[in-house]
Amino acid sequence: MTRLSDARDAWYKTIENLRVGSVRGAPAVNKPLLVLLILARATRGFANKFKYPELEHEIRNALVKFGPPLKSVAPSRAFMHLQGDGFWNIVTPHPLLNADKADLVSQGKLREPGVYATVRTDLWDELLNDPTLARDLANLVADKYLPSQDKSAIADFFGIALE
Repeated sequence: MTRLSDARDAWYKTIENLRVGSVRGAPAVNKPLLVLLILARATRGFANKFKYPELEHEIRNALVKFGPPLKSVAPSRAFMHLQGDGFWNIVTPHPLLNADKADLVSQGKLREPGVYATVRTDLWDELLNDPTLARDLANLVADKYLPSQDKSAIADFFGIALE
């Protein structure tokens, strides 16, 4: 098995085992929506460097559109908590950001210069090398974590092809 096929398998396992919480008894959609945003950016050739201020508005809008009705949404939770799934790493010039203390990190800290997240390099490279992988993974995310949502609305929102 080649390195790239190992990475492809790792992507499927990662998506299948994404640790999602719950909101009022329903699966939380914050992580799956951020994953869809990551996949969409890969298909559009973005770099593997995700700054929170550049994603915040999109995550917030996705949560409002596809999430359960809530008084407020917290896009920073997805950005921080995705670290626990083993493929998303937050890089910071200071020790304040810590996955173990994710709930204590303010959105302001995520907006500071020098703070960004990356996808594991082998997984990112596989997305770039296999043009069908992002679509297949996006379909998996939509089917598994957003089954009650209209796939065409998801595809339009994220700008990613879904079947």
